[in-house]
Parts: sequence; C-alpha cells; structure tokens
Amino acid sequence: MPPPNAGPWGDSWLSFGCAYADVRLGVSIYTSGSWSGVQPRNVPDNGDRLAEKLPPGTRKVLIGRMKTAAADSADDVPVSWLLEYLGT
Repeated sequence: MPPPNAGPWGDSWLSFGCAYADVRLGVSIYTSGSWSGVQPRNVPDNGDRLAEKLPPGTRKVLIGRMKTAAADSADDVPVSWLLEYLGT
C-alpha cells in the first residue's frame, strides 16, 4: 500500500462481519477534504460480510458502534473489519 497521505491508491474495499448478534456501525469516510457524515451500517450475525468499495481519494475511515435499538446492551458482541487494497 502507498504510505499514509500519499498515492496514487488503487481500488480499496472495506467490509464488516460479526458473530453472536446483529450489530450496527456508524461509518464516515474522509475524502477530498471533508467527511461523508455518519452512515449507519447494519451488520447481520446470520449472513454474509457487509462490503463496499471505498470512493477514490479516501484518506480516513471512522468506525463507531451504534445501538441497534434503545434497549441494545450487547456491548461485547465481536465485530471484525477488513480493508482490502488492489494496487495500480
């Protein structure tokens, strides 16, 4: 991968998986000098990984845990992430 804040970057993908319960993540992507805003992602326990291609020029990715509902107290459900990079 190119060093941080350098390039050119090739195609990149971000994906999430979880186990034992569904989780909700808030994800914001920093591209071209601004944040995308927090976009909720629902990651299913009983399903495939949730994956998306990152936009060109992505510099940073912020990932935070969100409640699936007001009564959600499953703070110990494991969540994994994977960043895949294809060089140019």
